[in-house]
Amino acid sequence: MHKTLYLLFVLTFVSISSVLFGQTVEDYTNEGIEQFKNSNYEEAAIAFGEALKIESSDKLYYYRALCYDALQKNDLAIQDYLKAIELNPNYTEVYNNIGTLYYNLQKYNLANNNFSKAISLNPKDKDAYYNRGNSNIQLEKYEEALDDFTKSLDIDPNYGEAYNRRAMVNDLLGKHNDAIQDATTAIELNPNNADAYKNRGWPYYRLKKYDKAIENFNTALEIDLKMASAYLGRGLAKCESGKVDEGCKDLKKSKELGRKDADDFIKQFCK
Repeated sequence: MHKTLYLLFVLTFVSISSVLFGQTVEDYTNEGIEQFKNSNYEEAAIAFGEALKIESSDKLYYYRALCYDALQKNDLAIQDYLKAIELNPNYTEVYNNIGTLYYNLQKYNLANNNFSKAISLNPKDKDAYYNRGNSNIQLEKYEEALDDFTKSLDIDPNYGEAYNRRAMVNDLLGKHNDAIQDATTAIELNPNNADAYKNRGWPYYRLKKYDKAIENFNTALEIDLKMASAYLGRGLAKCESGKVDEGCKDLKKSKELGRKDADDFIKQFCK
């Protein structure tokens, strides 16, 4: 998921002065920004909190929410994000970030609502479309997800991760050749994208092109040795192509790495 944690921290001290009134507020705000830049999120949150004691500001709530977000203090981050949009209902960045938080908390409908609001405020926000596409996948709204990734790519034709995720959705929708094409584009844009090789391996597997599937899963695992879904796919492709012993090793490895559905395939292929 894509956040905008960095966006507003590039403000200069002069621009801060133009938004915030009072030297003390400015001092606390500048201190918070410096602490945030140095990844001292607790200290930054304290500084923004001191500024908020003096003046209630949508930006200050947003800044402190970013700190809590970075610290994975989700409840506090959501509280501050909500306060920021209470003060400024058109604060686009907040909707994207709070949507991402809800997504990480597996509250996908709430995530969708916030990404949709971000899109309504800024129809050119490629990340909001991308993020909503991901939440639509979790909600099993695959056609809607496909549309979101496509809109994201209309805005930025070089958005590699959008091609990668659209590849997965196309595969889920049975559009295996489209999935291969999208995954290939994602790989061209980032040859070290293990997930894209995995997402190209699966449609090859479903098309019964087992050698090509194994080749792609091999590359994915060269980049990421702990990719459970690549072990699962390679294991199935090997089993289907007659390399049952090797395939069963991969299936068991995928189970070890957390793929619960590997059990059914182990029972099917591995005696």
